Amino acid sequence: MDRKKYLQKFISKDMLGLEIAPYHSPILPKKDGWRCQTVDIYDQERLKALAAQDPHDFVREKCGEIEFVDIIASAIDLESAIGEKGGAGYIRLHL
Repeated sequence: MDRKKYLQKFISKDMLGLEIAPYHSPILPKKDGWRCQTVDIYDQERLKALAAQDPHDFVREKCGEIEFVDIIASAIDLESAIGEKGGAGYIRLHL
């Protein structure tokens, strides 16, 4: 079993999730029906631009996997940024 499938077995699609900095490899992709908000330091457009210029073929090939970023924040601002989006108080799941 690969890492993604292993982690997904502990949650269900009806649960609300928060994925931090998935870049080109989300574990809970929205396109597959996961109810997940994405947090990153850049928006989707910037992440795709970075991936398109990456020297590694596998990163450039996965550019289409980069999802819409719901919350743009640095690690320092993470708690307040999530709270502003209504995520404060949810059960924390550490993967």
